[in-house]
Amino acid sequence: MRDFNREKEQLISDLKLAIAEHPEEKIFVEIHRILLDLNGPKQLVNLPGAIDNAGLADFQKAILANPKNKSSEEIRKLLSRYGQKKYPGVLSRMIVDALDYKFHIGERIIEFERYFSDPTNSLISTDLKKLAKYLLKKNRSITYWGKAWSGNKAYWIYFDAVLDVEKLRAKFNFEEHVTVHQNSDPKSGLEKGFIDQKTGEGIIGRLH
Repeated sequence: MRDFNREKEQLISDLKLAIAEHPEEKIFVEIHRILLDLNGPKQLVNLPGAIDNAGLADFQKAILANPKNKSSEEIRKLLSRYGQKKYPGVLSRMIVDALDYKFHIGERIIEFERYFSDPTNSLISTDLKKLAKYLLKKNRSITYWGKAWSGNKAYWIYFDAVLDVEKLRAKFNFEEHVTVHQNSDPKSGLEKGFIDQKTGEGIIGRLH
C-alpha cells in the first residue's frame, strides 16, 4: 500500500543527493522546497495555493541572487499566474520543461504527482478505495475532497450521488470496521455514506 508521506519524505531525501551531485540543476532545489511545503495529496491538485506569499517572496529573492537561474523566474510566474486555481501537473511541467526526463528522479516525481493527484489513490482504506473507483467508473462526480471539518484528521471524498449503502456493503463485502454514516441535520449537511473506523476516511454521498 502506497503512503503519501513516506514517499514524499523519500523523494525529499533523494533530492538532497541529487542537489549535491548536480548543483548546476537549480530546478532540484526549487522542487525540494515545494515538496517540503506539501502537507497532503490534495495540495498536488492545487499546488499554487499551497505556496503562500512568503513562498513567492523566497522565489523572488532567489531570482535576485541568481539572475542567470531562469527556473526560479518561470516557477514564480507560474505560481503567480494561477493563484488559487486548481492546476494539476505543476511539478510535472516544471520537470519536463527544465530537465526533459534527463534524470530518473524526475520521472519518479512525475509518477508520484500523477498517482497522488487522483483522490481515490490517496485513500489508505482498501475497502473505500475500491468503492471510490467504482463510483468514478459509474460517472459519479466528486464534489469535495478533503477534511470534512477542522477536527477531522482523515480525508473524505464526497460524491454527487445517493449511495445505496445496503447494496454497496453486500457488493464489496465490507468488514465490520466500515460503518454507515448518516447526517440528517440540514444545518451541517444532508449526507449518507461509509466511514472506515480504522483510518477515519469516508466516502459520502447525498442523503436524498
